[in-house]
Order: sequence, then structure tokens, then C-alpha cells
Amino acid sequence: MLRIITVVVLAGLLQACAGAVVVGAGVAAGAATDRRTIGTQFDDQTIELQALSELGKEENIWRESKLSVVALNGRVLVIGQTPNEEYFNKITQVVRDVSGVQQVLNEVRIKAPVSLGVRSNDSWITTKIKFKIYEDSKLPPGKIKVITEDSEVFLIGFVTAEEERLAIDIARHETGVAKVIKVFELIEAS
Repeated sequence: MLRIITVVVLAGLLQACAGAVVVGAGVAAGAATDRRTIGTQFDDQTIELQALSELGKEENIWRESKLSVVALNGRVLVIGQTPNEEYFNKITQVVRDVSGVQQVLNEVRIKAPVSLGVRSNDSWITTKIKFKIYEDSKLPPGKIKVITEDSEVFLIGFVTAEEERLAIDIARHETGVAKVIKVFELIEAS
């Protein structure tokens, strides 16, 4: 009886380890395809988490707005919706004060937060654009981040001039896209 219990417990522990290995492999694969150094990726992720934490302390803004934060090499893109200009300005100030932030790109729109239906449509637009970028043999898979917010598509990453042109062209021609906003840092072609 003790052996059966031991086997069941060990099997459960091994399953938990397998999950951790899969997650760890996914994180490592994502880090490996990113053109930023591991240190820069870590710094950017820290900036994102700290910015969201600080914005969360602004209870009224957090409750009445829908916000997302993306950092790239110390440049921070803030997107979403907020109900008034006072909140918009405060969002910029709060994010600017986060350690490591070099520039704030506040693309938050002054309007009521979008509905679940709009967010679902945004997810669908993002999925279609990511798939087309992945399909294009001239574009590096996993190197361009795509975020859609209220039908506006944000393209983020380190790219060559040709990759920038191709990615923008793909996004512009996707059905339902109102505007394409590039947040690229250009690199030399290798």
C-alpha cells in the first residue's frame, strides 16, 4: 500500500516538473528569438511590471481606464483608454518616474474603455497579422510584437528597414485595421 501511495505521489511530482520544463523551454525559446540581450529583456520586463504596479496605485485611473504597457530598450509604450486628459497626463508622469524608463510613448486614447467585443476583434486582428508575418519568409518569426488596441495596430521590435516596410504593409492591408503605429528600432541588415 505504501508503494502505491509513493508511486502516485512521485507521478504527480513528475507531472509538475514536466509542466515547469515546458514553460521554461517556452520562455527560453522566446528569449532566444528576441534581438534584445537577455539583460535588456529582463530590464524591460521589470519596467513593465513596475509601471503597471505604480499605475495600479492610482486607484481612480486604474478603475476607470484600460491600460497596457510594453517596454522596448527603455522606451515604454502605454496603450488603452482613459476617460479624461488629467488621467492621460498622470499616466505619462507615473510611467516616466519608473526607474530605467528613457522615453514614454503615451498612445492612450481619451475615451471610455472599449467593450469585450472590440477586444475580441482586436485579438482576431492581432492573430491574423502575426500569422501573415510568420508566413512571410523575409520576416523573422517572433521578432516583431503585434498588439491591437481598438483597431489600431502597434508593431514593436528591432527590425531592419526592409522588415519594417514589410511588417507595416502586412498590417495596413489587414481587414479591420484603422491605423498602424510603428514602435520599431531600426538595426543594420546582417
